[in-house]
Amino acid sequence: PFGASSIMLIFYQRFNIILLSLMHGSIQSGIFSNGYMFFSTLFFIPANAVRVLLPYLYRADPKRDREKFQFAFNFYSKVLLIGGFWITLVIVICAQPIIRIIFGSKYDASIPVLQISALGIPFVFSVGSTIITSVDRQRVLTRIQLVGLAVNIAASFLMIRFWVSEGAAAASVLTYGFVNIAGIVYLSAAGVISSRFYWLC
Repeated sequence: PFGASSIMLIFYQRFNIILLSLMHGSIQSGIFSNGYMFFSTLFFIPANAVRVLLPYLYRADPKRDREKFQFAFNFYSKVLLIGGFWITLVIVICAQPIIRIIFGSKYDASIPVLQISALGIPFVFSVGSTIITSVDRQRVLTRIQLVGLAVNIAASFLMIRFWVSEGAAAASVLTYGFVNIAGIVYLSAAGVISSRFYWLC
């Protein structure tokens, strides 16, 4: 399951670029890559949070120590969602200077791609997948990611056809949103945590 999960995460980040290139050419693929690249570099923030959280949760029993999982979910969700919201806001507002400073004004077409991609940050800044892994349900997470891959492929074909590079960015946001929400709904349905706090955030 861990290997399959890693492969699907690579597909999430690469499939849109390949499909965009095939459907609309390398120029549109480059426009998408410039905007999406800045978004994908922010993945290190939740990844570092996971490194701290996983060892803590691995020592706990999901049945006897449910409050530890609930505390971890509530605390990390609050921190990441607040941080993700402000990062999203800054990127959406400052997308133009960001693109021009990094790539130059000739890549202004990447600005809306960056703005749309930034809307996926709150979905990426989540610990739902980490908690699923910590309770030894990696196979379930892999199935969720597999369905997410199907969502990504279908959304990419549809959105890239009509909205080109912006459509590719929107398909990525939709995919990350689906995987995140499906993971949290599963945790809540399985009784591992209560997700009421998350939806109130």
